[in-house]
Amino acid sequence: MSRFLRHFLVWVFVVLAGAFHFHCARDVEWPQDGLVVGMVSAPNNMDPRYGLDATSLRTAQVMFSGLVRFDEEAKLLPDLAERWEQPDSTTYVFYLRKGVTFHDGVPFTAADVAYTYDSIMDPKSKSPRRETYRVIDEIEVEDLHTVRFTLKEPFSPFLASMTGGIVPKGAEDLGDAFARHPVGTGPFKFKHLIPDQEIAFEPFEEFHEGRPGLSLLVFRFIPDDTTRLLEFKRGTIQFTQNTIPPDMVAPLSRESDVEVLTTPGTNYAYMGFNLKDPALKNRAVRQAIAMAIDVEAMITHLLRGNAIQATGVLSPQHWAYEEEVTQYPFNPERARALLDEAGFPAKETDRGGRGLTFLYKTSQDDLARRKAELVKESLNKIGVEIDIRTYDWATFYTDIRTGNFQIYSLEWVGINDPDMYYYLFHSNCFPPTGANRGYYSDPDVDQWIEAARRTADRWTRKEFYGRIQKRLALDLAYVSLWHPHNIVLTRKGLKGFVPYPTGNFRSMWKVYWDGGGKKG
Repeated sequence: MSRFLRHFLVWVFVVLAGAFHFHCARDVEWPQDGLVVGMVSAPNNMDPRYGLDATSLRTAQVMFSGLVRFDEEAKLLPDLAERWEQPDSTTYVFYLRKGVTFHDGVPFTAADVAYTYDSIMDPKSKSPRRETYRVIDEIEVEDLHTVRFTLKEPFSPFLASMTGGIVPKGAEDLGDAFARHPVGTGPFKFKHLIPDQEIAFEPFEEFHEGRPGLSLLVFRFIPDDTTRLLEFKRGTIQFTQNTIPPDMVAPLSRESDVEVLTTPGTNYAYMGFNLKDPALKNRAVRQAIAMAIDVEAMITHLLRGNAIQATGVLSPQHWAYEEEVTQYPFNPERARALLDEAGFPAKETDRGGRGLTFLYKTSQDDLARRKAELVKESLNKIGVEIDIRTYDWATFYTDIRTGNFQIYSLEWVGINDPDMYYYLFHSNCFPPTGANRGYYSDPDVDQWIEAARRTADRWTRKEFYGRIQKRLALDLAYVSLWHPHNIVLTRKGLKGFVPYPTGNFRSMWKVYWDGGGKKG
């Protein structure tokens, strides 16, 4: 069955569901001023020191606060720290808000800040964020509301790295129990978790920015696109962000009680390679793969135009974006020639095959599977075979995080400071230390990343990041695909949500129902 016929049948099913008045969730006993959010998968880890996947980040954003935070324009603002000082290039002093408590009523103090970062840096904790904080030499608690960080050397992205959620002192003593029942200082507190089904949050009345506008917030995990679509149609979920297939958004937008908000996004979709693989470590092979894929057509047909083509990790609106990088426009003929030159000529006895077969891992998400099918179709045309394997999210993510793959495609979310290049491409960040999952290594790139970290001057940093982007594009550590638009769907009457380019849920505490209850 073609993907077009399949999606037509899905939409017929949706329309029929609407005809039977599955319009409002009258049979679901949630408070009228509560909100159910549709999510693709459960969080990998609800402890903000460990969770890296999109749902873990969104969960942390509603339960935890950092010393500082980014606003919707990527500007750093105070959060748990009401202000900070930098006496010299390697010292930062944070003055904390007074009167802040954790969800269990225990006062928040400087000791919690020190504990959070000490625990991340402890090798025994095996936090995937540890490498970011190696630059910290000492953390001193000066009094209940003052904490001093002394660095080993100047580190320009230090403030940006202080956005992580603060956990209470002693959380590590609880082991996995803390991750199962987390306690933060954020706008919502943990209520319950039903594995593989949902997380529920209650409003934290003492949140330092004010009481949230919802009496209950639920993240419901619905891996299947069709089911998620029907749940939204039925009204049993009332909010989604980037979880409804783009080709289904336009029909939904014509419904009188649905509101659609589309904004530019900075998330980054890409194809990753294991550069230890004998064939994939050949740059010409990666170039051929890139030139065999018509990214513009994928954006048009798969995403209905709701994205811009990417040239690298950073979107064009980012201050460090480098425009002049090597690109690999769609050119199947050149792709075939590159494979010939790389020593993989087409074989007449094998219907034009080249003896190249790669395992492509993906999740069970429908859009991800359709993307994989298009990649397979494209590469088959240049004589490269793709064996698609789909996995549940937990298995798939574990394999990718540990470097157990040949080819995969994913999306990086939450891109703010360009120091992310360290985490993604520095040779210190091979799994499990960081996210250099393809084992990319280039001494020049390592040196430029380190130099960019040591300078405080933005224009000097931009110059180094420009070099990094040019080299990564030339080397094709990733095949860049697109920066998807953020697409928010809500039931009419939901107010207050402020979209972030990164897809952040930070503004969820401001959300409320106009008139006090759900509209349906």
